[in-house]
Amino acid sequence: MRNLFVNQSGKPLSKQVTEIMVRNYARAAGLRKKVSPHTFRHTFATELVKNGADITAVQKMLGHSDLKVTHIYARVAGVEVKETHARHHPRERDREPGSEISPDLRSIKGSYYRHE
Repeated sequence: MRNLFVNQSGKPLSKQVTEIMVRNYARAAGLRKKVSPHTFRHTFATELVKNGADITAVQKMLGHSDLKVTHIYARVAGVEVKETHARHHPRERDREPGSEISPDLRSIKGSYYRHE
């Protein structure tokens, strides 16, 4: 196994040292959010999914044995996509607040929507 964070001798840094370094660099960069090495992992996976990567490929890259764990990143990416769409799509920007469009299921013909 190859390590991402190593010291000058090429030996792996401990988890604690890595966390302290990341936290210090985040603070020095003026970030107010809590940042950890896991933040990099989470961001990596979320960006892959947001940009169309296959979820099973992401699962393998992260080393998850269960695909359900990886689906967390897909849900996060989905929420961000919806929020971006709502903020930037011309039809969404022009829509008045509270004017949500929902289909009238009674007017839809077919066997899927039967109202009694």
